[in-house]
Amino acid sequence: RAQKKHGAPYPILLVHGFMGFNRVGKLDYFFRVKESLESHGEDVHIATIPPFQGVEERGLELAKIIDDVLFKTWAEKLHIIAHSQGGVDSRYVMSALGYENHIASLVTIATPHLGTPFADYVLNVPDGAFDPVSRTMGWIIGRLDVEEQERESHTKSKSWEPRLDRSLLQLSEAGMNKFNKTYKDPPGVAI
Repeated sequence: RAQKKHGAPYPILLVHGFMGFNRVGKLDYFFRVKESLESHGEDVHIATIPPFQGVEERGLELAKIIDDVLFKTWAEKLHIIAHSQGGVDSRYVMSALGYENHIASLVTIATPHLGTPFADYVLNVPDGAFDPVSRTMGWIIGRLDVEEQERESHTKSKSWEPRLDRSLLQLSEAGMNKFNKTYKDPPGVAI
């Protein structure tokens, strides 16, 4: 006999943004947010998704984490608090992957819903002009998080390979314009 799913209060899932991570060494992406919410009785989980990848790849990984949190907590829904690209990823999961019935609310913080001029700037600089140190640092941070993820899951996934170009194309103003036309926010989720 299947156990009945729990209603509200729902667990909370924190979703990082572009170049994000759960923890690298002693550095915590959501500095004290989880602890603060838990001190008020909330059940808080943190998603670790590919830091340098497109919305589709990050969204597929996020969907797996949502499924896992719902399974572990026996909740019928969860709340998402998403930073930056994590908000776009969450919208993709709801609209493209059909998770609107699993998400009670979505709070986005500094999410480039209309695109970001930074992505446009980087995409429009002449070849070779983008700071190679930034690319190298991005790759290193991505690899550190990949290694942590692979240790936790014991698997290797292509979606964890750093693809800065995919993130930038999708977060550009043109990329987000296309995204907003393609993926409409579902009416049943508080955004």
